[in-house]
Amino acid sequence: MPAGQPTYTPVPPTATPSPTNTPSPTATPTSTPTPIACPIPSAVTNIALACSEAAAQCTWDAATHADYYLVTIRDDTTNLPIEGYNPNKKVTGTKATFTAVAGHSYSCFVEAVNEECGASSARQSNACTYNPPTSTPQPTSITPTDVVIVNASPTPTKAITSVPTLPQTGLSGNTLTIALIFALVGLGTILAGLLVKI
Repeated sequence: MPAGQPTYTPVPPTATPSPTNTPSPTATPTSTPTPIACPIPSAVTNIALACSEAAAQCTWDAATHADYYLVTIRDDTTNLPIEGYNPNKKVTGTKATFTAVAGHSYSCFVEAVNEECGASSARQSNACTYNPPTSTPQPTSITPTDVVIVNASPTPTKAITSVPTLPQTGLSGNTLTIALIFALVGLGTILAGLLVKI
């Protein structure tokens, strides 16, 4: 190598590292929840209205999924809902009572309600009329009255005369009877003798 020339040292090439394959994360499948159908209650069944007494009542069978019931009672004579059911009174049981008016007809309407899902269709009861029994008048009892009869001519009262009691003798009753018989026989003999002389 000529003098004065720089020394050249070859540099070995640097190896480029191969890229590392990073595995992609596996996606976990997310299950989609199946929507649950909201249970709308079924319509009530066996709804009936009874007006045999002044305290009339509307009854029905419980409906599935019902939280409560809306009840309307209509006076068919006036075609208006009655007081307290004007309309849709909230009832938690299966009976609604009301006071009926004599001679008026009524109808009952009930729908079942689920607070989250809604209400069923309304059902109508039979119509009924309140006819109170007619009381039969009782015959008036006659109380007998004591009648006092005043006799203007008083009946004379008989005086009670005391009969003196004969003192008892020492003779017994049989002795007196025998003596009396002999006396009568003797008297009869005397009378017979007198009649013969006449």
